[in-house]
Amino acid sequence: MRTRGQNIRYYRKLRGYSQEKLAELADINEKSISAYENDTRIPPIFNLLEIAQALGVTMEQLCGVAGPKTIEDELLDRIRMEVKLVLTEYKIDKIVKIDKILK
Repeated sequence: MRTRGQNIRYYRKLRGYSQEKLAELADINEKSISAYENDTRIPPIFNLLEIAQALGVTMEQLCGVAGPKTIEDELLDRIRMEVKLVLTEYKIDKIVKIDKILK
């Protein structure tokens, strides 16, 4: 089971974000992001919420309490995030409809 810091790093890398980009999106200091990922500091709840929102995941996913996932679930998560990223880059406004279809 991954730690909270490992989950932050996992979802950040899954989105293709650098620590700098995540820090910018979550409005948190980049050094704090690094400390959270390395489990040397425990993030306050409001920072966790900002990070989760920036990464497009739930607090449960970020904290590792959403339950174990199968390899298929992990793959589907990656596909969903990639599709959202591509659609966002092309500014297509039907992301919600497509996300519902993928679920």
